[in-house]
Amino acid sequence: MKVKRLYIDGYKNLANCEIRPSELHAITGINGSGKSNFLEIFQFIGALITGDDTFRDSLLLKGHCPSSGSQWFPIPTASTAPAFQFQLECETSVNETPYIVTYSLEIPGALMGEKGHYDLTGRGLIAHEKLDIKQVGTPGPMKTVLNRSIDGTVTMHAETGSRKIQTFKTKKNMSAIQALEVREADDFTAKHPVLNQFKTGLTSSVVVRLNPETIARLSRYDANQKAGPRALGTPLNSFSLFESIQLINNEKLDLDEYKYWLKVLCNIDEIDAISEETDKNTKLGKNKFIFIKREEQFLAPEELSTGNLVLLSLVTALFSLLRTSGIVIFEEPETYVHPKALIDLIALLRNISEFKSVLFSTHSPVALNSMRAREVTLMLSSDSGRYTSRPVEEIKEAADAISRGHISFGDLLQSNFMTE
Repeated sequence: MKVKRLYIDGYKNLANCEIRPSELHAITGINGSGKSNFLEIFQFIGALITGDDTFRDSLLLKGHCPSSGSQWFPIPTASTAPAFQFQLECETSVNETPYIVTYSLEIPGALMGEKGHYDLTGRGLIAHEKLDIKQVGTPGPMKTVLNRSIDGTVTMHAETGSRKIQTFKTKKNMSAIQALEVREADDFTAKHPVLNQFKTGLTSSVVVRLNPETIARLSRYDANQKAGPRALGTPLNSFSLFESIQLINNEKLDLDEYKYWLKVLCNIDEIDAISEETDKNTKLGKNKFIFIKREEQFLAPEELSTGNLVLLSLVTALFSLLRTSGIVIFEEPETYVHPKALIDLIALLRNISEFKSVLFSTHSPVALNSMRAREVTLMLSSDSGRYTSRPVEEIKEAADAISRGHISFGDLLQSNFMTE
């Protein structure tokens, strides 16, 4: 999936944010400026269109994501509060045929009623939802294939051929995409190939992040545990270092390139993940082992430095993501990484961006120095106390300083725009 335009308003502290990202794109700004929220939006939308009734109610009424235990969405509690708006234009392909897809979603939130209860009278939790498609290179306007109104009425048009229009009602808390998938059941993919490809890409776009807790779990890798090192949502949703290495080695897809980048970034010559049955008679349980070869020595993951363990996890996560149709989203890839390795990591991200969009947030001048001005968006404080986005190339003082030289791109942003 290639992102052409992304617009967000009303999500957490984001106000009127728009980017038209390059294939590899960085988002930077001070702490608390909403960089992470800009990336997290894909997980919010993905959760909304895949969750069950209870999950969606929690998400839309309380702004709470049960699986993460965190507040995702600030619900407006007055009619004057701004609605949450999300618009995405992207390019995807079905059977090697490219399509432009535009998707828009608006959530007004619920009014606070008596005794602190939310009053949903006369309004839906989702006010508007619309999806248009167009085959790249064909004449004519975009075609609306799905349109949802505030009362839950969904109007559906066939992607090709028939001009027949179908309408049906859905729940106030249910996305039209999810409602159509439930309604069509096994026929959904065949009847709506472009919509299905878009939905799959959107829901498989997860934020890759590594925090201290995740690193601790990875470094305490137990060769005999059943699932391998796991941390929900970090660096991948249900990411297992063991299972991902095993999958890449077994399928042999991109294996040579995977090994090349492990050598460049981690000085790892060979890596393998092997499981053995604990009891060959009952076939119950498995022992799991990760073997790492470096300069004729065999190592376990816990014997790597923290930086190398991070890079091993990031490279493995990236090559796992190549098998999905979603975009690659990184949160501060510089964490625990040596500056030289970070430069090489950005080079890997640039290679991957030839096939799908790569978005990442960063504070690092080293990372920013690897980017062009048109590849960076800056988060700036707005009058409302929230943050908005602005392309660096449109900031005159930044463009002038860059054109004059004598200062690195990263240092320019750090010294002039990333301090309060």
